[in-house]
Amino acid sequence: MIKYIFLCITFFVSNSYCQLPIKQCANGENKPTYLDVVNCKEMPCTVVTGTTAVMYMNFTAPELIDTLQAKILANVGGLNVPYPLPQPDACKALSNTHCPLEVNEPAQYKLEMPILSIFPEIGVTLSLYLEANGVKDNKVVCCIIDIQVVKP
Repeated sequence: MIKYIFLCITFFVSNSYCQLPIKQCANGENKPTYLDVVNCKEMPCTVVTGTTAVMYMNFTAPELIDTLQAKILANVGGLNVPYPLPQPDACKALSNTHCPLEVNEPAQYKLEMPILSIFPEIGVTLSLYLEANGVKDNKVVCCIIDIQVVKP
């Protein structure tokens, strides 16, 4: 019975959370140390309209960080469009620590990204980054995520 429970738990965890290969942003910013898009095993990650995509991104603070803003650029047809997030203050979405972050402090950011019902079925490349201390383009971590938007 114990073996059965262990196998069930292992199966659930391996199917719910899976580290994805991390694609670096074009300007060579620091990549996350870990990236997980819930229920995605390979890119492009399928996201369903009318739901919320959940992602976890681990990183190490390269500097003292007092404030942290989450930003996403969605590349659609060659055009980068800012994607409005319901909680752009990434300090409020750190799951294992809080701001300020010390130099070399490990942190985990949890992104909850609504996939609106009005979105068309389309492939999109997202640039997800965290910008520190209110300084434009001070990206402390950045990665590329490919998604495929589908209808339910």
